[in-house]
Amino acid sequence: MNKKAEGYAVEALVLSKLLNFGFVVSRTEGDYSPYEMISDWHGKLLRIQVKSTSYQDKNNGVAWRIVVSAGCDTKHVYTKEDCDFVICYIKPLGVFYIIPVEKLSTTKISLHPERDKYKKSKTGQQCCFRYERFKERWDLLQ
Repeated sequence: MNKKAEGYAVEALVLSKLLNFGFVVSRTEGDYSPYEMISDWHGKLLRIQVKSTSYQDKNNGVAWRIVVSAGCDTKHVYTKEDCDFVICYIKPLGVFYIIPVEKLSTTKISLHPERDKYKKSKTGQQCCFRYERFKERWDLLQ
């Protein structure tokens, strides 16, 4: 399956999830919009960008890298001008992250859905799991 088809498949998964939770969902046409769909929860409209990954960080084996940027020539971090939420999907694990766009500060993020496997640092503390609080947080869209 090519990248375009994979993207559409993940968008269909998100669409299905939202419909099953009772949302009304509208999709955009073409590739010119900075978001893929609009969710409607009792009149609350949100613009949603969908991203996915199968890339596991080779350095530690438990982090999943995902690109969350907008733009063709010059990439930039998504902002409220682009969308309201970025939904990230880790394909091999079937795990979703529902991240408010204002929580993104870089064009590439690491997700740690299996953080209990993560090795502690030399100081004995676990690394920052900045986005783990957004794992499967579909309620944020309500």
